[in-house]
Amino acid sequence: MMTKRLFALFGAGLVLAACSSPDKPRWGAAPTQWDHPQMSAQQQTADQNECRYRANVQTEREQQAEGPFANEQRDVRLQQMFDRHDQAQRNRQIYDNCLRDKGYAPVVSEGK
Repeated sequence: MMTKRLFALFGAGLVLAACSSPDKPRWGAAPTQWDHPQMSAQQQTADQNECRYRANVQTEREQQAEGPFANEQRDVRLQQMFDRHDQAQRNRQIYDNCLRDKGYAPVVSEGK
């Protein structure tokens, strides 16, 4: 019983450490800004909104495909934290890929 609690506590600590935002972006961190020099600011906003919508729809569809009993044998609270983290990463991946497919490039901010 004590081992399960220690494992859950250790797992929660790992999740919190992974989700913390450092002062400097980690290597491989997803860009927060995208640019397409041939698109107007209005078109860029429309494309970003479209990609955000597509990413939300796709991650929701993937989550529903897992079914209601996907986490039946697991510590529910800890697993929910992992699931939210995985879903957010998957959502960002779909969003980034959508913008790349439209010809956008990540903006690298210097000095941070």
